[in-house]
Amino acid sequence: MSDKLNINIRPMEINPTVDCASDTEYTFIAVDPSGDELDLTDYKFLMELRPYARSKRLFDTMSTENGRITCEGGKVTLKFPAATTAGYKFDTAVYDLIAISEDGLRYRIAEGQIEFYPEVTNALV
Repeated sequence: MSDKLNINIRPMEINPTVDCASDTEYTFIAVDPSGDELDLTDYKFLMELRPYARSKRLFDTMSTENGRITCEGGKVTLKFPAATTAGYKFDTAVYDLIAISEDGLRYRIAEGQIEFYPEVTNALV
């Protein structure tokens, strides 16, 4: 069981850009208010993409369980596989990224809007 750590941070605003139909990864370092890297090694992560906050419509779900979010220390990587993003029918989405401790404590560590650029060349090689 992990030590109960109260992260006590405001979510970082992160607004990545993703090229649809291209394997894209976005990595950032989660830090506390003093700028020190957080250790989130044993945390699970959950992130939902929606058209706007509080929308019931869900575009996509990313998590450590489905392999689309990884974390080493405070280095968090979001994975947008080409096969998934090729099917996106939207240009922007809002999200928040939740870190869940082994004790079940939930922390919103990042939030923002993601822009998705559609592909132009769609022929399979």
